[in-house]
Amino acid sequence: MAESGKVPIDWSIKNLDHGELIRPQMPMPSDGVSFSVGSRLVDQNLFGEQNSPTNYTGGLPRDFTFTCILYSRDSEEALDVEDLLDQLIELTTKDDSLGRIPICIFNYGTYLSETVLVERVDPTIISVDSSGYVKETRCSMALKRYTPFSQSQIDPTKPAKESYLRVAAQGEQMWEAIARTYYGDPLLGDRLRKRHPQHPFFVPVGETVSVPAKSILQKEVVKPAYHAFDPDNEAAVANYERILADRNARVVVEVK
Repeated sequence: MAESGKVPIDWSIKNLDHGELIRPQMPMPSDGVSFSVGSRLVDQNLFGEQNSPTNYTGGLPRDFTFTCILYSRDSEEALDVEDLLDQLIELTTKDDSLGRIPICIFNYGTYLSETVLVERVDPTIISVDSSGYVKETRCSMALKRYTPFSQSQIDPTKPAKESYLRVAAQGEQMWEAIARTYYGDPLLGDRLRKRHPQHPFFVPVGETVSVPAKSILQKEVVKPAYHAFDPDNEAAVANYERILADRNARVVVEVK
């Protein structure tokens, strides 16, 4: 049984930012397109456990690998292929006016039509004519499905969204208890306390307090407490120096 040849496939990539359509003048034979789909599974290793529990954290990014054959019958078609390759490679280059690479639509026959980013273009010259022009080139492209994002998610200058927590029981009144419940870290309680000077000790039941994102609290610079004193008062200065020395020695001190 004779092996069937590669079937010409109509494919194209359109630059959505500038409207440029990139496609060969005629359908070219294709080595095919492959893509990855599935689930993103993460194994969590636990001390003392023989088998690691598996967690599902979200779907895999949809990645494509597209390989096609570009063939030139004469020198004029070879120039067209070179222009096509230059256009494809340009899609991997940062557009200074946008601050990123272009967003594109990739079409492969009637089966695939995806919004993608061109991660990589790998051309391989297969054969060259005796006159010097390239006759056959295999072009492989790595594409990633484009997922829109919110700039506030990655821009540290954007204010993070705050939540509000209503204290409902006596066991939730201490700031450390609130931090443990909301962040899983009671040590962040003091940072919450500094944000609410009207409640320096505990929050009354029924009161609503502002709870910022954990990442915001972790970025804040916390100034250590200091002992106020009159620099002209020798006893106060000695007491302050003793507190610093004991604190550096990591012992509990009693302020006199």
